[in-house]
Amino acid sequence: MNHKRFFLRLIIILVLLLAAPLVLTKYYGQLLTEILIWGILAMALDLILGYIGIISFGHAALFGLGAYGAAISFVKFDSGLWLALAVGLLVPVVFAIGVGGLSLYIKGAYFTIITLVAAEIVHTIFLSFPIFGGENGLNFDVPMLNLGFFRISLAEPVHYYYFVVFFFLLSYFICRRITQSPMGKVFQALKDNEERAKAIGYDVRRYKIVAFVISGFFSGLSGILYVILQRYANPDFLHFIISGEAVIWTLIGGMGTLVGPVIGTAFVILLGDLLSTWMKNHLVVIGLIFIIAVIFLPKGIVGTIRNRWLLSKSRD
Repeated sequence: MNHKRFFLRLIIILVLLLAAPLVLTKYYGQLLTEILIWGILAMALDLILGYIGIISFGHAALFGLGAYGAAISFVKFDSGLWLALAVGLLVPVVFAIGVGGLSLYIKGAYFTIITLVAAEIVHTIFLSFPIFGGENGLNFDVPMLNLGFFRISLAEPVHYYYFVVFFFLLSYFICRRITQSPMGKVFQALKDNEERAKAIGYDVRRYKIVAFVISGFFSGLSGILYVILQRYANPDFLHFIISGEAVIWTLIGGMGTLVGPVIGTAFVILLGDLLSTWMKNHLVVIGLIFIIAVIFLPKGIVGTIRNRWLLSKSRD
């Protein structure tokens, strides 16, 4: 029954996503495209924050490295889309292996600090060296999607929207399979009681590195999709603020749910878009909402709804 309910929800979501361009204006169509891209980043962070309990502020580096990996492939090597995707995914994965392998020797706040420092080092490097475009970044033309028998222009917003929808749904499905697999159960065991998991015989550090690398892969994917949408790469893509925003989206939506971070992303972005038309300092309001949400909805939107539903079901 759970599988039937899941596939029914998936079909409904798929229909809504496919039909969205038919009813949305061009502006809100692009905004939805951005939400789906940022949603992938939030899901990637949730894999380590929600399922293992590791707080990372280095995901901006993973996101930005994916973006720059693809952009450099387009600008410097005039590569096609598929090669740029491969490079854009490889670079953050290698970074995640290196930083994760070193940082995960350290626990708690020290790990968070190291990921933050690593992200800032990468940000400074890309800001300083002319090969990366410096402050101006790198501009490029939107590549064609070559499917063998025909080619599709990703410069067309609707075409690119469906391109993003494909990768968003694929990312969610893969992440869900991972979290429900035996490896995913180990991830949750590490979050619940790391010492007990270690006593049972699990290689705690190895599982953490694997989770960090998987998270880096999807963070890089979101960076690639975002840089193609914007048609340029900028050092701001590597700034730690992006990591902070991803943490906020995840906490508001609900950690350890995958869906929650996406809902949190949509909520914050749409609310920010709405408030920005009324006031200049709308970020203050969003900050207050975040504080209220953390105090009164510690499990986030989805987590709170799920707990109340389970409670009402148990009473019945």
